[in-house]
Amino acid sequence: MEPTSSHSSHQQSFLSLHDDFASSTAWQSAMGVANVHSFAGTAQQQRDTLQTVMQSQKRAGKVNSLVVMLKSLSLTGCGDAFAVVKDPSTASMGAGIDREVLQSYPRLDPGAVLVLDNVSYLFMATVPYLCVTKANLREVVPPETPK
Repeated sequence: MEPTSSHSSHQQSFLSLHDDFASSTAWQSAMGVANVHSFAGTAQQQRDTLQTVMQSQKRAGKVNSLVVMLKSLSLTGCGDAFAVVKDPSTASMGAGIDREVLQSYPRLDPGAVLVLDNVSYLFMATVPYLCVTKANLREVVPPETPK
């Protein structure tokens, strides 16, 4: 039996998402920084993931340790930024990036990996957001540079 086209495209995007991580040296380096010793294309070795946040029953809380890849970044008029981050556990999630982070890392580009400790999250209506500040940003691993 052939899969339906929507199932096929979902499976293809799922595989593409995991390939992003499995082939990313920035992601692999961040796994070392986060002290996650093995990584085979899934987030199972991580204690906390974006899926952990999305499934939370709390309207706000903190995640002990989280590693996410920056998918996109848009500056706001206030000096802060709105980002979309992802990890292998789920497609993506929004994140507010504090201006102090942007000042410390002026070349924060898509593909960079953020290693976060004790990061806050909150739900705006039903949509979860991470709150990334300088205090909870352990390290930024820059994206690979094209050869």
